[in-house]
Amino acid sequence: MLGASALITVLIEGLGPHRAARYGPECVAAAIALAIAWRSRDRLDTRAVVALAVALPSALALVHLARGIAGDVDVASVYPAEGGSLLHGTYPHSEYPPGAVVLFAFETWVGSARSVNPFLMAACQGAVVWAIASLRTGDARWFAGAVAIWPANAFFWEFKYDALPAALLVVGLVFALRERWAVSGALLGVGAAVKWTPGLAFLILVLWLVAVGRRRDAFRHAAAFVVAAAVVVVPFLVWSPRAVWSSVTRQAPRGLTPESLWYLPLRLVHHASQPGAVYDAAAVPSWVNRAVVVIQVLALLALAGYVLWRRPPSPRAVIAAAAAPVLFLLLNKVFSAQYLLVILAAGCLAAGLVERGRIIAVLLLVAATANVLVYPLGTAWRPASVVLFACGLAAVVLIIAGIDGRERSVTAAAA
Repeated sequence: MLGASALITVLIEGLGPHRAARYGPECVAAAIALAIAWRSRDRLDTRAVVALAVALPSALALVHLARGIAGDVDVASVYPAEGGSLLHGTYPHSEYPPGAVVLFAFETWVGSARSVNPFLMAACQGAVVWAIASLRTGDARWFAGAVAIWPANAFFWEFKYDALPAALLVVGLVFALRERWAVSGALLGVGAAVKWTPGLAFLILVLWLVAVGRRRDAFRHAAAFVVAAAVVVVPFLVWSPRAVWSSVTRQAPRGLTPESLWYLPLRLVHHASQPGAVYDAAAVPSWVNRAVVVIQVLALLALAGYVLWRRPPSPRAVIAAAAAPVLFLLLNKVFSAQYLLVILAAGCLAAGLVERGRIIAVLLLVAATANVLVYPLGTAWRPASVVLFACGLAAVVLIIAGIDGRERSVTAAAA
């Protein structure tokens, strides 16, 4: 059934009009397939689900390339410009970390970001699905199947690069479950060099290792993280420190955007303007941006403090590590639609480790569907944004509650 749903998605994209209406039947077909697959979830084959996760984005990319669909401005213009700059000997003043710029340069060297990025991200999507399915808890393969076929994410698989940090994050967390702390640290370090959020999972894990007295493992994890991140970042930092640092200086001053959790309530009380696009900064009182950052930091500190205080067993520490990037992204003053790839990947990995995991997965799928209405479609985006954040926050609350929930067997994760 999952394969049939994927085929329906490809046929709609290939034969139907390239407009918003296509997402409705695609998501309905995927939801029906997942509902049917739930009854036989124990019989889902991990290799088949992973193959589907790679094949679906690849097929969609081939269809869209054949139809001459240019794609998002990032993959069409930004990635090639920054990758080309690096290939010509100048590090660009990019808003992305060095690992991303290296990716853009590789794609430009091979051909073009538009033609190469979708297939690289398809491989990353396969890695995400493998990581979730490898938990081998009761429902994990179904969660993996949901991530593999959910069509609302197809735009971001193809035209953004966030599948890469999502893959490095969840595969790094799987190796943490396997007690392979050096490998886990290295993967999360490379992930942080590509996009900063995997570093939050690393911090939770290393704090937990110290708290439970496993200082050698903490050292291995931290050393591998630092070395891996440094291998990617330091050469460029030595070569062009100002340009590399622009990934921080261009992002940090950005104001609150309408895509964020905070915009609609502020708009309701006349404390936020309507900019030209949902990804542009809104005019808000100066204290608002500072307050949002403080709330975000306090939430992450509370999560870290909870882990230090409770000192949960290893699987529950991994749940907390998965929750940290999700919490950070949902509370961020600058929210981007492609964040849902990381949120869905980390959230479904955590869902495989907690009770009520199916509720978490369904909430995240609904959030992903609402997300595409906000961007790129911009269709009824205000109510869609409410649904997105209501479901996303409910999911992360259930994930965090699962840290103290009943233990689930994850012994096969080390197989």
